[in-house]
Amino acid sequence: MNNKLKPTFSTVEHLERLYSQNCPRLSFSADSVKEWQKWRKELKAKLIELLGLFPEKCDLEPQIVQKKDLGTYYREKIIIQPERGLLMPTYLLIPKRIDLPAPAILALHGHGRGTKDVLGIAESSTWQRFIEGYNYDYAHKLAEKGFITFVPEARGFGEREKESEKVINPREEEDYPTSCRKSSFNTMLLGQSLVGRKVWDVMRSIDYLETRPEINREKIGCMGLSMGGTITLYTTALEDRIKVAVISGYLNTFRHSIMAMEHCECNYVPSILKYAEMYDICSLIAPRPLLIEMAKDDPIFPFQASRLSFNKVKQVYELLKEEDKLASDIFQGGHRFSGKKVFDWFTRWL
Repeated sequence: MNNKLKPTFSTVEHLERLYSQNCPRLSFSADSVKEWQKWRKELKAKLIELLGLFPEKCDLEPQIVQKKDLGTYYREKIIIQPERGLLMPTYLLIPKRIDLPAPAILALHGHGRGTKDVLGIAESSTWQRFIEGYNYDYAHKLAEKGFITFVPEARGFGEREKESEKVINPREEEDYPTSCRKSSFNTMLLGQSLVGRKVWDVMRSIDYLETRPEINREKIGCMGLSMGGTITLYTTALEDRIKVAVISGYLNTFRHSIMAMEHCECNYVPSILKYAEMYDICSLIAPRPLLIEMAKDDPIFPFQASRLSFNKVKQVYELLKEEDKLASDIFQGGHRFSGKKVFDWFTRWL
């Protein structure tokens, strides 16, 4: 410790000082493509270890339990088994007027009611305002634009919550019950992380998409807002079958977001800062096409730190001479989905 620093009683201040002295062991510093390849391989392996490794694959045992005609597209509800003994509800949106097989996009939801929000299922005027406030129904919008869209329900949300912990009202103040806390901490007790298990669920979602004849398995994209952005970042970093990604309302630094203010327990990966900052993990996505949405007034992922992280990621794309595959959408507003460049981005690269 710097001897010039006055000792403090504050635990938080002490941890901030430790961060300032921390040098992540696998922070990006490559000067050549060969060094980048070595760094990428090492960080991916370490990241899987920190996430708690992954369970053995089991039979997905898919069951199509519902099919609806929603005018411009069909929506199927499919139950799959991503991990032995655990079920996951998912939705497949198939536009009517497209040539098959076609590209597919995974639309990952953030905090809220789960899949209902990104599907645009309001059920009340209160929830309609909630969806409109975050511009949240991007799965519905993708399908209307002609993209096959797949929506898995994240652990701890929607049908994957205990009945007593279901969300009653949108997060207008502090009353926003979910099963994130219990799920996160209990997962850690078992030597895993909730982030890692959510990543696994998305990987298994891709396994399912590859069984569908409607899908061009070589053209799969992924996107999400907030927690959906979190899982998009981690999954795309590890899953090369994702060819294009959009991260909205998440890319930042751990120091200026997760460490700086109250965030949901489901964000935390034990020991991650010993090895990498958030922009290092995001850089594993290179050289695949990546669009980052950044709101200038986002209160929980501050804009200046998002821009700093974006520039760090940009260094990797520049090293690989793939600068045209990295883009940003900087917009005026708070923590929400922009969508201004997203549909053209997926059209261009898929």
